[in-house]
Amino acid sequence: MSTWTEPIFIENLLIVIVGLSISVWWLYKKIKSKLKEVEERQENIGKKA
Repeated sequence: MSTWTEPIFIENLLIVIVGLSISVWWLYKKIKSKLKEVEERQENIGKKA
């Protein structure tokens, strides 16, 4: 069983935290981009109508 003081455990924990941070950032960026795209599409529909 691993303990908090083992270097390999701390190293793996940091790798997982960095990976999760990157994936959350990537998802946030994609969702923000899609929301902006939808807003622009709605503005264009409003102007045409």
